[in-house]
Amino acid sequence: LTAAIRVDDQIFNLVPSDEDNSDTLSLLLYQLGTQQYYQRNWQGTVDAAKQLSQLAMHGSRAALNLFRSACLYSNASSSVLLDPKIGMSRIIELREGYSQQAIDTLRKCQKHGLPDGLQDAESILAIPDLKPLHAREDFKKFLQELEEDLQK
Repeated sequence: LTAAIRVDDQIFNLVPSDEDNSDTLSLLLYQLGTQQYYQRNWQGTVDAAKQLSQLAMHGSRAALNLFRSACLYSNASSSVLLDPKIGMSRIIELREGYSQQAIDTLRKCQKHGLPDGLQDAESILAIPDLKPLHAREDFKKFLQELEEDLQK
């Protein structure tokens, strides 16, 4: 991985060599993805989610980066509904795909140990970015399994 991102004339390597740079890049990518979501640019949101997932593979804060990535995929699953340039069948396909990617990424995050303050179903349900997933059976199952793991 040799890509980099430029923000305000500063270049951030996508495989940063130090923790502070990695944390800054993670936050910038999450903010960029969220900004793209509010601008109804689901493709930009997905791009940021993918970059966060890649950063998670190389950084020490994998769980946080994966959680942020899952939030962005969840946002993309709802913002794709607002794209007038694609047909309904494609919207349904993309929404399902990004929703599934969000759930899969949450499960990866759980394997790394969920970030502080997000270890139970109640705290995860309180995250607004994940609201598009609340009605999904696989999300409900994820939360149930999370609670069962806490009981052990």
